[in-house]
Amino acid sequence: MQMLRKDPYAQLVFTIKKSGFDEIDLAKIINTAKQDPKTSALAGQVEKLQLDKWSADMKSSEDIFKFLRLDKEGDKVFESPVWGTWAAYLNKREIDPDADLVMFNILRNKFGDEGLANMVTKAKQVESTREVAEKLQLELWRANAHSSDYIFNLLKLNEKGNKILESPGPLSTWVAYVRRVNSFNSNRGKFQPILLLEKRFGEKELAQMFVNSKSRHYASKPGIIENLQEWQFKKWMVQKKKPGDVNKMFPSEDLTSLQIKYEFKNFYKENVDTMMI
Repeated sequence: MQMLRKDPYAQLVFTIKKSGFDEIDLAKIINTAKQDPKTSALAGQVEKLQLDKWSADMKSSEDIFKFLRLDKEGDKVFESPVWGTWAAYLNKREIDPDADLVMFNILRNKFGDEGLANMVTKAKQVESTREVAEKLQLELWRANAHSSDYIFNLLKLNEKGNKILESPGPLSTWVAYVRRVNSFNSNRGKFQPILLLEKRFGEKELAQMFVNSKSRHYASKPGIIENLQEWQFKKWMVQKKKPGDVNKMFPSEDLTSLQIKYEFKNFYKENVDTMMI
């Protein structure tokens, strides 16, 4: 009983067991409570106690996967009321981006490549499971050693030509895949999507595509186009390019060239003191 007073989680488990529930039931209750703004804060605190206890007990991600009986859920695993608990434990225990890799390996070992691929395809059709399905899709492609060009073509981006920026969904998926693959290679970083796009379209042409696309599709929040343009600007700064150098790259006084020079000049001013160049 002295241990119960010192350990809030042990006391909680003791209480719920007296009511005929177990830790899995508690996880289900927590996940339901997290969806309600009135109880989400308290649910988060209780979940932390649960995850901390498992971590202190040195439970592996696979241990908790089995403990929560997710291995018995079959192709409904993503819809399980305790899926969120396991995902939270993965993120707590594993260092990003390895949490995604650990999740993939455990699911792959359980369901096999074909089984997991079928599960991912179904899960992508459901709003509540789409995000995790898209992450696992990247891991499936990577595990099968698909090249960035293969995925580019698979997503039919090769059919878009210089209108590729009008397909932000598939483009975002391709960029995420390229970055995911290169996250395992310390010599190739987040500029890799830009380098590949520049190789395909040309450096100057890509910069023009960004500006022209933004003028046609104004968005209140930054999207994939804004992110790609920012990476190109950062790449230029890493290459020691200054506003004067970009002015020489775009000597024309047409509206697109003027906009590129204007936007890079502002970006340079805002970042020159913080970027290590």
